[in-house]
Amino acid sequence: MKNSIRSAAVITLVWSLAFPALAWGPKARVAIVTTASRILAKEGTIDLRSLERDVMAGASASPETVATIFAVLSDDPAKAIATEMYLLQSVQTDRIDPYFAYRLGVLGAFVAQATGPMRVSRARYREAYEGDVDRHINRTILAPGRRRAIEPTTYFAGLARIIQRRTTAIESDYQDGIGFRGVAQASLKEDASRSVAAVADVWYSVITGDVLVANISEGEIRDYILNALEFYIKRGNRQETDATYARLDALGVQSPEMRERIGDTFFEVGEHERAVAEYKRVLAMTPQRRDIREKVARYYIGLGDGFRTSGDLDKARDAYEEARNVDQLNEVATEKLFQAEGAIAERQSRLEKTRDALKQAEELQTQADDESHRGSYTRAVELLLEAEKLYGGVTAEFDDLAKEARTGLKNVAYRMKELKTDLVRNAQSLSGTGFAVDPRKVAGLDTKQLDREALQGLVNNGYRDLVAQLKQQVERNIRGAQPVP
Repeated sequence: MKNSIRSAAVITLVWSLAFPALAWGPKARVAIVTTASRILAKEGTIDLRSLERDVMAGASASPETVATIFAVLSDDPAKAIATEMYLLQSVQTDRIDPYFAYRLGVLGAFVAQATGPMRVSRARYREAYEGDVDRHINRTILAPGRRRAIEPTTYFAGLARIIQRRTTAIESDYQDGIGFRGVAQASLKEDASRSVAAVADVWYSVITGDVLVANISEGEIRDYILNALEFYIKRGNRQETDATYARLDALGVQSPEMRERIGDTFFEVGEHERAVAEYKRVLAMTPQRRDIREKVARYYIGLGDGFRTSGDLDKARDAYEEARNVDQLNEVATEKLFQAEGAIAERQSRLEKTRDALKQAEELQTQADDESHRGSYTRAVELLLEAEKLYGGVTAEFDDLAKEARTGLKNVAYRMKELKTDLVRNAQSLSGTGFAVDPRKVAGLDTKQLDREALQGLVNNGYRDLVAQLKQQVERNIRGAQPVP
C-alpha cells in the first residue's frame, strides 16, 4: 500500500491539472459505462444485467454525490479511484447487492470521465468536443481488449500520458477551426474504447481480484454501510434495509450523529416509528440533546392529535404522556395531556349516565309488563313511553350501548303493538254491557284501525277518561314513534 501511495504521489501533478473538469459528455459517459457492463456479462466475468438499473443510477449520479463519494476528487483522481476500489473490495460480500452495483456505476462514470481526452483543455474547446462526441457516440462501435486485474495508480499513470498527447492534438484542431472533423473523429473509437476498457478493468479488479492491503479504516467501512442503509431506506427496500442495518450494528456502537442520521432518513420516508427508535438510541448515548428530545416529542404530539381526531382518547392520552415523558419541559405536551385526561373523564361520566339510563329503561319495561297484566293499560303505556324516551336519548358514542338501545326501542314498539291488540280484544271485558268485537274484523284492520276500534270499544263501555289519555298518547306518541336506526 505504501508503494501504491508513493506511485500516486508521482502522478498527482498530472492529474491535479486535469481536474477541475472531467472528460466526456453525459451521453458518452452513459454509453461507456453501459458498454463496459455488457462486455463483462458477455465475457462471462461479471453479469450485472439484473442490476443494470442500479449501475446506471450510479453512472448518472449528480456531481454533488460524486464529490461526496470521491472526497479527494480535486486533488488526486487516481488516488480517489484507487481508494474507492479498495473500499469496495473491503465491503463486498458473496453477492452483488443493489447498492454495491450503484457504487460500481458511480465508480465507472468517474473512471470514464478520468480517461477521456480534453480534460485539460480550455472550456470552450472541451465543451465543443463533448457536444460533438455526444452527437456521434451512438454510431461508434466500441471494442476494448480483454480484461486484466490492475494496480490502479500505475495503470492510470500510463493512461494519463496517452490521454495528454491525444488532448494536445484534438485541441490544436479546434483552435485551427478543423474541430471534430480531424483527430477527434478519427480517434473517437479508440479513445472511447480506452475508457470502456478502463471501466471494465476497474470493475474486474474490484470483483475478481484479491482484496488489496489498504488503509481502509473501520470508519470508512461504517460510512459505506450507512450510505447503503440510506439508499435502501429511500427506496423502500425493507429486506435490504434490515440486512444492512444488522450489518451496521455488527460493527459495534455507533456515534450519536450516525444514529441521528439514520433516524432522519427513516423519518423522511415516513418510517416514523423506526426513526423514533433511532432518536431514543441517541438520547441513551447523549441525554442532554434537547433537539432530539424535541423531535421525539413533536412526533408523539402529532400522533396524539391524530388519535384524538379519530376519537381514540385513550391512545391520544398515551401519546401525549409519552411526549411529556421524553421532554418534561414541553408545555404543549403537558397541556394536551391535561386536555385528553379531562376529555376521558367527561366520557366516563357520559358512559355511566348512559348505563344508568338503559338500566332504568329496562326497569320501566318490566313495570309496564306488570301493569298490563293487571289490566292497567294506561299506566303501561305511560311507562313504555318513558322507556322509549330513555332509549332514544342514547347516542352512537358507545357502540355496545347504542346497540342495546336500538334493541330496547324495538322491544318497546313491539309491546306497544301488543297493548293495542289487547285493548281491542278486551274491550268487552272492560265493561258489563256485553259489547263485543268481531275478531275476524279486527284481524283485517291495520294498526291505525286497531287504535280506532280500541277507542270506540272503550267509549261504548263507558271509559271516556281512559279514551282521552290514550288518544293523546297513542295517537300523538305511539303512532309517530320511530325506532333508532
